[in-house]
Amino acid sequence: MNYIRGEIHCRCWKQETGAPKPLLVLLSENAGEPKVKPQVFLSEEFQQKFPCSVLLVEGGADLNAWEPAKALRSLLFELEAEQPEVIDGCRIYLIGSSAAWTIGARFPRRFAAVVALGGRGDPHAARSMKFTPVWAFGSTQPGDRWLPASPKYAAAALRSCGSQYVRYTEVPVEKSIWDTAFSSSYEVSTWMFEQNRRKMFEVTYLRPGVFRIDDYFTSSAYLVYGTEKALLIDTGMGEGDLPALVRSLTPLPVEVAVTHPHEDHMANAAGFSKTWLHQHDIEAMDENRTEMAKVFARKLSPAPKLEQLCPLSNGTKINLGGGVIIEAVELGGHTPNSVVFIDRAHECVFTGDAIGSGYIALMICGRDQWRQMISHYRDELLRFQKYLPSLQNYAWYGGHFIQENGCDLDRQEDYLSGSSTYYLPISEDVVNDMALLCGRLLSGEIPESQFLNGPEHYCEFQNAGMIFRITDL
Repeated sequence: MNYIRGEIHCRCWKQETGAPKPLLVLLSENAGEPKVKPQVFLSEEFQQKFPCSVLLVEGGADLNAWEPAKALRSLLFELEAEQPEVIDGCRIYLIGSSAAWTIGARFPRRFAAVVALGGRGDPHAARSMKFTPVWAFGSTQPGDRWLPASPKYAAAALRSCGSQYVRYTEVPVEKSIWDTAFSSSYEVSTWMFEQNRRKMFEVTYLRPGVFRIDDYFTSSAYLVYGTEKALLIDTGMGEGDLPALVRSLTPLPVEVAVTHPHEDHMANAAGFSKTWLHQHDIEAMDENRTEMAKVFARKLSPAPKLEQLCPLSNGTKINLGGGVIIEAVELGGHTPNSVVFIDRAHECVFTGDAIGSGYIALMICGRDQWRQMISHYRDELLRFQKYLPSLQNYAWYGGHFIQENGCDLDRQEDYLSGSSTYYLPISEDVVNDMALLCGRLLSGEIPESQFLNGPEHYCEFQNAGMIFRITDL
């Protein structure tokens, strides 16, 4: 199948049998750089060993330029959205030369792995691939100190920023980089197909005592520690070894605190010895899990055992030692018993999905239940407002950090390239505007027909927005 997007021309060979398959993205390069050979991956022998779809990107466009690169990214989102039964969006692999460095650096969350065959790249931009597995091949050139850098030096830039996922192979000048990588053995292909974004985490140091951990679903968990123990606020639903990752960040004993019992916030809780959860959600655990199985249309991760659960309610305080005390404050709406955690030692507020993550609050209800839900939510917001004066100049952290850049998938990653046009951080303004939005819905100033029948069931007021997921339509 052929696709034309602006200046880029693509040919796609789809493997449409069985479960969703990985997608190889092959970048046709400029003269003087290794020529891609799609036939290697389309051969019967290769497809039997590594069943996959193949997308060859070619045409006269310079893939290092912004518009062609963005057109490719949009096409990848389109392919994944239109045929999720064919394309596994967590196993898209990028193969190319100089453009592989550029596109991989601009859109690192798109690719489960990048194979860079020679070429040159910007080592500073490449550092955005800190959490992307990269295998680079190149031949060192004398006096190689100018930008763009050789693959060896671009790989060194990744290591120096903390990447544990970069490999470099030196290829003698007289040998073919392409043949070294793909024609002599299946080592590179085996490594590539083992990479899966579902198992990857991104760790961001926020301040002394606080880390953010993001998973493939763009769920954000937060590790906070004192002198005696650490607290993991939410767990996301990444499929990697989260307990091992947390142990690498702190030697302290770790407990979990859950903002609300949705799968994307507590899927990994069973892997820890103790989980704090609102007492009413503990009581309704079976009911909540039944609903979550419907919402996520997937088999849920194991729930914590009853002896692992510790109930909390409004005002519960979790003492981590050294003056670090995490206070739970109820803010129901997104779920009836959603909780916000306040850390006054580090001056942070962890909101889960209680007021969204910079874009919208998601409200899940039946068509005739929205008024009762919004009335409850407004009451909770008005009660929470009394905390706002003491939270001036605090950092607010939501359950999906990247949604500060909106929910549009194209727009979310624009910030990595310094081209964002949207930014809405969580703050007290969102709390206040969300309460006003609730009032407008209840008074009829925003008509019921407008949001129940409109696209995405969306409504907004100033810095606040809601999307209704109507369960009985």
